[in-house]
Amino acid sequence: MATTYAVETVVLQHLKHQTDHLNDIDKDAFDCVSAIIEDEQEHHDHAFENFDQNSLMAKALIKVVSLCTEGVIRFGMR
Repeated sequence: MATTYAVETVVLQHLKHQTDHLNDIDKDAFDCVSAIIEDEQEHHDHAFENFDQNSLMAKALIKVVSLCTEGVIRFGMR
């Protein structure tokens, strides 16, 4: 669950950043991304509730997975 939490945290940040730009440009795209955010937030919250946040292994895993997820997003946007 720590892995899911890490991925969803980065994805949510990215999606929320996208909505900041879409709000004034494309209302349909904004609505679509907003719906995706709702779904991703549920995954994030479920994962957060189901792992030991005090675990050193989980903390390390979250850092590594977050960094990798950010890299994949940045690479995919090129």
